Amino acid sequence: MAITYTELTAAIQDYLSDAETSFVAYIDRFIRVTENRLLFSIQVPDQRASTTLTTVAGTSTVAAPSGFLAAHSISVRNGSNWEFLLQKDVNFMDQFNPDRSEGVPRFYAFKDAMTLLLSPVPNDVYSMNLEYYRQPQSIVDTGTTSWLGDNAENALLYGCLVEAYTYLKGEPDLLQLYEKRFAEAVNGLVELGLGKDRRDDYRNKRARVASK
Repeated sequence: MAITYTELTAAIQDYLSDAETSFVAYIDRFIRVTENRLLFSIQVPDQRASTTLTTVAGTSTVAAPSGFLAAHSISVRNGSNWEFLLQKDVNFMDQFNPDRSEGVPRFYAFKDAMTLLLSPVPNDVYSMNLEYYRQPQSIVDTGTTSWLGDNAENALLYGCLVEAYTYLKGEPDLLQLYEKRFAEAVNGLVELGLGKDRRDDYRNKRARVASK
C-alpha cells in the first residue's frame, strides 16, 4: 500500500484528533524528522546516485556533490582502466604520504562531511566515478508521494505519530504503542534486505543488514 502527502497529513490529524492551527503547522517537520530517522535505519533505492568528479593537478581535495551522505565506491580513470580507490582515515593519509607526493590517487578519506581527500595528490586531471548515498526528495517537497510513501507506509505513518504525539506530550502508553508499531515496520523493511551499512562497498565487498 502507498500513502500520499495529503493522506499522511490527514491521517496524523485523524489519529491524534487534533487539527489545531499550531499543531498542523508542525506536521511537515514531523514528517521530515521521521524520513531522516528512517533513512538512517534503512537503505532505499532512491538514495543511490552516481556522478563524475574531476581532480585538479596538485590539489588533494575534491568537493562532494550536493545532498551527499556517504560513499558507496569511488574509482579513478587511469588511461583506459577504472581503478577503485580504498577508503582510509585522515591519519593514514598523513602517514602514507607525509611529503604530499603526486601520482594517480589510490586512497581517499573524508577531510570533512563534504570534502574528499585523495592520496597520492593527483598529478594530472583525472575523471572519478563516485557512487554514493544521497538525501532523497522528501514527500513534503514533492507534495504527492515518495519512495517511502509508496513502499514504507506504516513506517512513515507511525514514525510521524511518534513525533507528533511527543510534541503533544501525550500518554506514555499510547506513545509506547506507536514506537512499537514503528519499530515493527522498520524491522519488516530490514528483513526485505534494506539494511543500512554506509561503509565503502568495494572495500567491504557487500552491504550488511544493520543489527538491532
